[in-house]
Amino acid sequence: MYKKKDLMSILDIVNDYPKAATLQLRDSLKDMIEHPRKNPKFSKSEKDVLRLLYYKIIYSDKKYEPGQTALEQILQISRIEDKYHEIGIYTEEDFWEAVFESAEAVKDGIYGFRMNNTAFSRDGEPARVFLVKYKDKYIVYTSEEYDGDFYSGEHLSDLEHDLFDDYNEAEKYFQSLENAGLLSGRDQIKSCKAGLNEPDAIYIKSFPDIYCDVYFRVYYCRKLIMDHVGSLDPQKINQAVADYKKFCEDNHVSITDIYKKHPWNSNQRYYVVEMCENGGSRKTIYIHIPSALQRRQRNVIDLIKPNNIVQKMR
Repeated sequence: MYKKKDLMSILDIVNDYPKAATLQLRDSLKDMIEHPRKNPKFSKSEKDVLRLLYYKIIYSDKKYEPGQTALEQILQISRIEDKYHEIGIYTEEDFWEAVFESAEAVKDGIYGFRMNNTAFSRDGEPARVFLVKYKDKYIVYTSEEYDGDFYSGEHLSDLEHDLFDDYNEAEKYFQSLENAGLLSGRDQIKSCKAGLNEPDAIYIKSFPDIYCDVYFRVYYCRKLIMDHVGSLDPQKINQAVADYKKFCEDNHVSITDIYKKHPWNSNQRYYVVEMCENGGSRKTIYIHIPSALQRRQRNVIDLIKPNNIVQKMR
């Protein structure tokens, strides 16, 4: 909800620029001030006028607060820091025009990925970091990542950027941003496997999850031993393998397969564990996954308990 003083400040802007404003916008503002409501909204045409007014006041010597801040919220505009004004950059449009069309490229490098779902995307590309020279100053900024389908809109409020007088300071900031993001999915798995006791026996598969994240399933000798793993921790995987071996030893069995099953006519999930007993007889057990564990990290071996074992899947 915009406060009365915000709307009155915007009305001051409208009154100061009568040629740019419209009667419709002026009347809407007066109505919002006189009849406060929870979520006052502006039409598309009114927002177009507000945007035009915003670009007039940012170049003005007169300060319009809290109106300018309110306009930035309404129009979803990120404010440029005052230090950029001395080189003629007042808006995001000014910033991108400067770095893309007028600045001299000095160097660029890899920032890394911002989100795991992009890092593990087959066609994902990492964000980059750039150092450019503009009007005898240096700008360092990062880009957005590519998720394999499209680039996200680049908004300065979501990116790292700064302005420097001295090249060495700019270079130092540039280096702090190189490889500051997430590794690619391939490299994350490679790094995890470096800490495993039996890396060649482990297969890790990623799956897209909600909230732009991923989860993992971990297989040991082709058998599913960990599910809905949130992060790749080699110590936890080593422990899951040790638990698997201990179960086989304590129960005198050899597990031949473990996989997940979701019956077509059911909303329940199960693990199917196929094993061979020392006497040679084969045995299959069905482990029901409790609802409380849905979407939570778990080791399959930990669920092999009498209260989770069912005669058949429903």
